[in-house]
Amino acid sequence: MDNLKESRKEWMLAMMESAVSKNSNVKFRQFWQHHNKPIELWSAEVIDQKADYIHNNPVVSGFVYEPHHWKYSSAIKLYRRKRSFRN
Repeated sequence: MDNLKESRKEWMLAMMESAVSKNSNVKFRQFWQHHNKPIELWSAEVIDQKADYIHNNPVVSGFVYEPHHWKYSSAIKLYRRKRSFRN
């Protein structure tokens, strides 16, 4: 959480700290949601839809212009694979 470019640092810390009051097994900050709401991935189309949603989160948030520009994204592998098929 030491990234000076992250403009939402204080907001994120406050959200994680407020989540503690809702869960007795967390003492300081809670990052992950504690619920069990599975999404059935029953077709290739649904899997692609969910992957696209995840890959586009940094784009929608304005951190990058393209999904494959996000350093930790699996979209990088997909982008490279698609480029290699074109060549």
